[in-house]
This record gives sequence, structure tokens and C-alpha cells, in this order.
Amino acid sequence: MTPPFDICMFVHNDVSGDGRVLKEAACLAAAGWRVAVVGVSLGGAPRQTEESVSGFTIFRVTPRLLRRQMPGSWGKLLRLLVAIPAIARQIRRTKARVFHGNDFIGLIMLALAGIRRRPVVYDSHELFFDRWPKGARYPLKYPLYTLRPLEKILARRAAGVLTVSEPIADRLAQTLGIPRPIVLQNAVDLRHAGPPVAFSAGGRKIVA
Repeated sequence: MTPPFDICMFVHNDVSGDGRVLKEAACLAAAGWRVAVVGVSLGGAPRQTEESVSGFTIFRVTPRLLRRQMPGSWGKLLRLLVAIPAIARQIRRTKARVFHGNDFIGLIMLALAGIRRRPVVYDSHELFFDRWPKGARYPLKYPLYTLRPLEKILARRAAGVLTVSEPIADRLAQTLGIPRPIVLQNAVDLRHAGPPVAFSAGGRKIVA
């Protein structure tokens, strides 16, 4: 599928294991929208740079700085920073009508790509800056905290905000000073599930 697209989604992983993003993109594609998902391969073996899945197109950016050259959290951050120009170009190339940023990194990446005059949707999968318990030792914790004011600025500019649960929606509305986000849960709709299936595993009977 080639540009222009109706919707461009960005997520800061290689997309393949992100169930929420894959399901959202598939649902939008099934409804007739032309959907592009832009991701970035920050670790492990590089994947296909472009592929079609469930009616939508995935574009992956792979940083030139390889994982073996700088492992760990700082290496991952450096690879993401190195990839920003290529990510921004790929986002702009989609020529989408609506842009969808997953998590704070997705939101800020759309801003860095210069998306100003098109609607932006912020999909907050978690409380990005409240992920670490008090006293937790994570090397990027305090550098990331310096970006916290940007979440409020960019979220207030967004055309809409989504999140995964009622408590997170309440918290985002309070801390960002925005209308309460729409809740789109990571859950299975049991109304469309098939009959239960029983199987054995590890000497135990499991019903799914």
C-alpha cells in the first residue's frame, strides 16, 4: 500500500509484538481506512523494513548504530535518538490525514516530525512518567523526567486522548489538565469468543 494514508500510527518498538497497536490498526483497516504503522527496531535482529499485515502496512526504521556496539538502556536510547531523522521522514512520507502517537515517545516523535496542521491522537498505554516505584534505580529515570512538561503541552494540543483503563484516564485528566481520555481496554470481547476449550499442560487441566 502506498501513500497517501488515512491514518499513520507510530510506536517506539518494531510493532510485531505490540498486540494493542496491531489490533487497533487491524480494526481501522477492516473499517475501510488506509492505515500505516511506523515502528523502529531498537534491539535484536532487524526485521522487514516494510510489510503488509491484516490490511495495513508496517514501515520499520532500523538505526545504523547496532545493538552490539552499545547494549543496555543507554544504548537503546542512543539508537532511538540516532533514528529520529529517519523516523520523522517516514512519518511524513505517509502523508496521512490523521496521526496516532502511542505512548509519550510516540506523541513527542510526531511533534519532532513536524506534524502541526493535521489531527493528532495520543494513545497513552500507561502512566509513562510514573512507571518506576519510588527509589527505583533506572538509569534513564531522571533524564526522562525532564521531558514531563512536554506531555502536558502536547496532550493539550491533541485532537483526542485514549488510554487503557478507568484509573489511568482519571489520573491523566488530573495531571495533564485535559478532558477525561476515552478508555479503550486491552481486553477480549467475550461476546465474540468461541466455546471454551479444555487441554492439559504440566499435569493440570486448563480451560480457555
